[in-house]
Amino acid sequence: SGKTAFVYGTQALIVMIFAVTFAAFNTVYNASVVKKESANYPMNVLNSILYAAGFSVNLLSYIVSKRHGDKPFFYGYNNLNVIVLLFLNSTVGITISMVYKYGDAVLKTLSQPVVSAVLVFLSNILFGVPLDIVKLSGAGTVILSTMLYLKLPPPRSLRRGRKS
Repeated sequence: SGKTAFVYGTQALIVMIFAVTFAAFNTVYNASVVKKESANYPMNVLNSILYAAGFSVNLLSYIVSKRHGDKPFFYGYNNLNVIVLLFLNSTVGITISMVYKYGDAVLKTLSQPVVSAVLVFLSNILFGVPLDIVKLSGAGTVILSTMLYLKLPPPRSLRRGRKS
């Protein structure tokens, strides 16, 4: 009949809308807090507080949810790929704080797809995940479109609007 069925239920749609709204609010709020507080406190102090809070919450969650017979906390951490992944993820918080301080929420939002595109290639190199035409074209499109957005000047109509 030419109609396409809706794959997700109403509950999933509500959860997705909530998640997008929450993430958007959180991104803008975090950017404003970092810009405001970085004038009062050094960035390394803010990041130390952030990481200490994250460590505490995660440790408490582990202690509360641990059951008899579970694997030890550091099980599987003897793999070099895991250590590299942990190191790279630990730099994300610092990087995002710097983007918020010297850029804004829009720049952070633009950087997320680029990170995903780079991860496509790193997954291939580090973990042997095969690359196919869909992944390559998607990653290439994201990287190229972001570069064009950041490099090209705004249209003349926008430039004229800013001067007046």
